[in-house]
Amino acid sequence: MDRVVVEPSIEFTSLPDSEEGSPDKIVAIGGRVHRAQPGQQIVLFARSGSWWIQPTLANPFTEIRSDSTWKSGIHPGSAYAALHVGPN
Repeated sequence: MDRVVVEPSIEFTSLPDSEEGSPDKIVAIGGRVHRAQPGQQIVLFARSGSWWIQPTLANPFTEIRSDSTWKSGIHPGSAYAALHVGPN
């Protein structure tokens, strides 16, 4: 029998309004990861013309808390996305 692997999924529960990007402004964003494993993180993106890693390229990872929630500051943009990544 084939084993079915169900990957984690990211849910946004607190999403900033869509607006023009600004490097001088930080807004809150948050959510939950379903089926998260220890050590996994997410990388957030905001679109302002191009897609930009948030909150900064030097600090790209957002921790998934033990209750499977996450929260971060993000520069505003016209759209938002998240990518689930493993501990490595």
